Amino acid sequence: MKKPSATLAAIALTAMALTSCGGSKPATLQEAGVPYQDVVDPVKELRALCDNSKFYCGVGEGTSTKQQTAREQSDATARRELTIQVQSLVKTKLKDSFVNTPEDEGSIATMRRLEVIAELELSNVIVQDTKLQYNEKEGKYRVYTLVSTPKESVGKTLKDKISNDQALKDAAVTKVFLDIVDAELDK
Repeated sequence: MKKPSATLAAIALTAMALTSCGGSKPATLQEAGVPYQDVVDPVKELRALCDNSKFYCGVGEGTSTKQQTAREQSDATARRELTIQVQSLVKTKLKDSFVNTPEDEGSIATMRRLEVIAELELSNVIVQDTKLQYNEKEGKYRVYTLVSTPKESVGKTLKDKISNDQALKDAAVTKVFLDIVDAELDK
């Protein structure tokens, strides 16, 4: 009589082993404590985490049936947003400094050079936080990523580029631009 119960126990253990070896099941939002439909705006939530006095931040979103792909998309989108934001800010600040200068060939050439310089490659970009969601109904992951770079790092990169450009270095306006960069980044 002990043989049928031993057989049942062996079958139960085998079934458990087979179902648990099939790979990890994606975590549901309910398991994470965040129902999918209750997440109003993770982008706003992540933006609120950014210390705007010290950092420039970007938020990205990625959606895929594969978690890693969604993470990569989200990270790339956040970095792209951050780069566009910083470059736009730098271009605006540099252009604003030329508002009261006469439009001669020298100032136009200098402005074109500054636009090229504003095309910064950001360094020290770090992932501050991520939010992961899984929608069982669609079978898709949605990942939101917050990335940031210190304003100080952007200022140093910009100063280095301006200082290393011989035409700007020779121009009398270099000091003015460096002061503007310092003042704007300290805000």
